[in-house]
Amino acid sequence: MITKLWIVTLLGGVVLGIFTTVALFMGRYFFWVDLTIAKIIGDEKSERIVGVINSVEVQDFFSFALYELPLFWSIIFLGVVLFIISFFVKNYN
Repeated sequence: MITKLWIVTLLGGVVLGIFTTVALFMGRYFFWVDLTIAKIIGDEKSERIVGVINSVEVQDFFSFALYELPLFWSIIFLGVVLFIISFFVKNYN
């Protein structure tokens, strides 16, 4: 199951990245071009997530990941994490 999940997640991130790149080259603005996690969950929730953390370095990382990192890079990163986890989880199918 997790093998299928990382493949779908990785492909979804790559497809979204391709659409974003093509839209930027064409000079067209679509909603996914500057889509971030903070725009999906809302700025108020994002501020609460970043505000809970006490360490400045970790707070800066989460701030970057929520406010500046494009969504397709977040999805690709999630696919890579699931790929790594799939090596350690035994498949019971």
